[in-house]
Amino acid sequence: MNISLYNYFIQNNQNYSIEVLKNQALKSGYSQIEINEVLSVINSQKNIVTQTNNQTESIMFGFQANSGNIACGLYFTNNRIIASRFKGSFGLCFFLGYIGELICNLKNQKKFRTNLQLTPQNLYMSNNQNLQIPVSSITNIKMRKPSIFSPGQMMIKGHRDYKFSFTYKTQFFQALEALKQSFPSLINVL
Repeated sequence: MNISLYNYFIQNNQNYSIEVLKNQALKSGYSQIEINEVLSVINSQKNIVTQTNNQTESIMFGFQANSGNIACGLYFTNNRIIASRFKGSFGLCFFLGYIGELICNLKNQKKFRTNLQLTPQNLYMSNNQNLQIPVSSITNIKMRKPSIFSPGQMMIKGHRDYKFSFTYKTQFFQALEALKQSFPSLINVL
């Protein structure tokens, strides 16, 4: 196994999706075989850590949001925030307009509820484009109130900055209430 490639994945997997890291590794000249070997080792290590941590980590709450044009679910544990991408939403919504948006929302609500039943580690590993944000790395969570033109936004500041928007104003207020109860020292309402 290539140790420098392994270290690259370990150091950057908190900030970037596996897909981004794989593409960077390929551009840097590593072979697909080397990448697969490293990912296999990392996944086996994640499974060992999950078996020891499953007793203490569980999903406390979650809500649906958007990151750009990508619909996702945000799931909060005592250790991390997991952003789980919902697959195949944008094209259907775009081509079918309002009806497509309704269908996408129903599909995403079902996926969101299904994801709530998973363990945090299984949720994180269910899609290689999911990302996790360690709570220990978060310095501030800014909540921008809904306006006439926007249903509200959440900006997470830490090692990296993340921005999520809500589809409905009610989602914003539900998220704000849950975050105030769980992370009162990190919340800043704008």
